[in-house]
Amino acid sequence: LGGQALAVGNLASIALQQGDYVGARPLYEECMALRRQLGDQSGIAGSLSDLGELARMEGDLARAETLLTEMLAVARAIGSQIMEARALAGLGRVALEQGAYLRAGALFREALGWFGRRTVKPQIAVCLIGLAGVAAGRGAPERAARLAGAAAALRAAIADRLPIGQTAIDAATLAPARAALSAAAWAAAEAAGAALPLDAAIALALEG
Repeated sequence: LGGQALAVGNLASIALQQGDYVGARPLYEECMALRRQLGDQSGIAGSLSDLGELARMEGDLARAETLLTEMLAVARAIGSQIMEARALAGLGRVALEQGAYLRAGALFREALGWFGRRTVKPQIAVCLIGLAGVAAGRGAPERAARLAGAAAALRAAIADRLPIGQTAIDAATLAPARAALSAAAWAAAEAAGAALPLDAAIALALEG
């Protein structure tokens, strides 16, 4: 059953990458059912993350928050710090899309503190672009551009590919910052962020 759950989960992730939410949902739910049957608590936390992210990209932020909050509880119950940090970053994305910028910033920074110490690069990129969105929402466009540049450079370095839906969401959260700067000013700030060493990018992002 473990191998079956992994295979079904991988198929669901492919569908999500392609923006096929209708196809991804039953596969993620099947994966969750298999992991519950196995009693695999870490796998259950992973499935809650997948279903929460799917709900968020579908625009159902209330369901996403419920699923990711449950994930956080499971992660803490089994003592999985990486799952806890992933749940915090996921909840940060939900808060960002709700316009709750202070809460989003706190969640992303808490998650980034853990990921940064362990150099978990894909999740560092999630937090960097999330905090760029927070800066955009709070009227700090140059900071938003620098963090967006740092996130893009990191993603390029590790060949991390975003789902189609997430790319559109990130663009929407950055739109106020892009509108507040000239194209040249945005490009300059973005390039400055992209040139930062990873530890300097993390330090910038962790500033309150």
